[in-house]
Formats: sequence, structure tokens, C-alpha cells
Amino acid sequence: MTNLNTRPVTPICSAQDCDWNFDWILPARDGSQFLAHSDDLMERMTARKPGRTGFDPGAVELVLNLLTQDCATEAPEVVKLLIQLCHPRSRSLSSIMQVSPVTMKLLTRFGIRFKMVNVLDICRYYFKKRFSEEPLFTFGLAAKTEDIELSNQVIPLSLGFKKSEIQDSLGGPGLYHDYFTSWIQYRKSLIRLIQKDNPPSVDHKECKSKRKKFHSNLSKSLKVSPQHLFDDEWRLEQMDILRSKLNRCRECLQAYEVWLIELMRKATQLPSFESILREAFAAQARLESERYCIEEAEEYVQFQQYLDIYPAPGLWRP
Repeated sequence: MTNLNTRPVTPICSAQDCDWNFDWILPARDGSQFLAHSDDLMERMTARKPGRTGFDPGAVELVLNLLTQDCATEAPEVVKLLIQLCHPRSRSLSSIMQVSPVTMKLLTRFGIRFKMVNVLDICRYYFKKRFSEEPLFTFGLAAKTEDIELSNQVIPLSLGFKKSEIQDSLGGPGLYHDYFTSWIQYRKSLIRLIQKDNPPSVDHKECKSKRKKFHSNLSKSLKVSPQHLFDDEWRLEQMDILRSKLNRCRECLQAYEVWLIELMRKATQLPSFESILREAFAAQARLESERYCIEEAEEYVQFQQYLDIYPAPGLWRP
């Protein structure tokens, strides 16, 4: 199986220092062509060696043709990186960190669509190191690869995005519903905490109006961006703002700093996103189990009704 006869190419593998025989060509959108090994591509898609497990040749060629069509719409650096990561002499993890986030995002799309286990492992490694730069994309990647640990790690940075943006990161409305509803529930728990927590009580009338205005702005900011509850730098910035407004009133500043630290501590003690997500998974499993039992019961009733109409001679009836 090969697609080498379709295009004239220079006989050089796209991976570094490789002199093995190649049998597949992946094109890029600029017309450039990259040589690859079909067995390596299939192994990275399925974590199995095609020659050793008896893949259906027709199915293999179909999958590789789909991959080829996708590559034809991508930039050459993406296609070349894909081949390098699928090659047994893969690039080192340290060199992967030098690749741009844009290229790695495009590569992740390939990994998810064609279920390239090894490639997705590398993509997760990359975005675990850079999740603070790409929180929205990393949250979507964590859901699509069922990496609960990664989703729990990136969740604080994802709280400032809109619901529609979170849905888009998951692939659209209705996809990875457990992750989406758990994100909403976790975010609401933080906002409820902000709404219920009263401002510090300070018996200092001179600063009262300034404190009230500051607290109102602070609450609005936290309701829009509850991720600030996990950001110590943000807390220090708020205290600097308050210090400038209260003319360095020590009593009020101390009360607010204690209150804000306590509020952030309470946020860390709320049920974690991971625990909410696992409960959603458990609830879904229970629902599917109940649905299965109902279907089994309905089939049994239908069978009994059938026997009432067409009794089988000698058949034991409960």
C-alpha cells in the first residue's frame, strides 16, 4: 500500500537522520510534500503496529487518505511536525517546547480527530507547561482527552471566559456536557460565596463612603472574573488601590486585608472542580444503568405478552 505513484518526490524522509524506506506522502497547503512511513502513522493513531496485528489494508488506506486530505489544508510546519512526532526517532520533549502554540493547536486537532495516542500525549505535555498562556484551549483539550487532572489545574484561569467561549473550546453546544455543566456549577459556587460574604465591619465613619464604593467595585469584578480569588497578585493590587483611596487609613486597610485573605481561603475550601466533575460522571453512569434496567424490563414484558399470544408447548412460565 502506497500513494507514492501519485506525485514525483525527492526520496528523503521528513524525519531527521532517517534512511528507512518510505511509502506515503503527506501534502501541505503550499504544495510542499513530506515523506512518511504508513506503519508509523497508523501505529500512532491506534497504539498498535499494523504489521503485527493484522489491520484490514482497506481500512488502513481509507484512514491514511483522510489524513492526507486534512494535511493538504494545513501549513507545512504542522505536517512536518506531525510526521516527526509519529516517527520512532521522535523529537525530544525539550525541543517540542520551542514550537509555537498556534502550530501545536493545529497538531492537536489532528491528534483528536485521528485518535493519535502518542501525539496527544505530547500535546498534553506541551499545554500542561503552557496552560497559563492558553487556558481556554487547554481546558478543551483536557475534556477531549479525559484528563481530569489537567482540567482541574487549568480551571481557575478558565473562569473569566463566557459560557459560549467554553462551549466553543469543547467543540460546540452539547459536546462534553459533563465538563460544561461542572464548569458552570463550580463558577456559580464561587459567585455565591462572593454574594453571601459581607464586607468587613469597621467602626470608622470617615472612610465609610469610600469603603462602600471600593467594595461595590470589588464585588462586581469578582462576579465577572471569580478566578481572581486564586490570584495573590490581584489581591495585592486591590490593596494598593484601597490604600490610595483611604489615605493610608490603617484600621480600614487591615480589616479589608484580613477579610480578603479569608474570602480567598474560603474559595479554596469549596468542592473542587474535579469532585464536581466526578460526581457528574457518577450521576451519568447511574442514569445509564437505570435506563438499561428499564429497557431490559420492557423487553421482558414484551416477551411475556408474546407468549400470551403464541404460547410455546412445554415452555416453563414464571
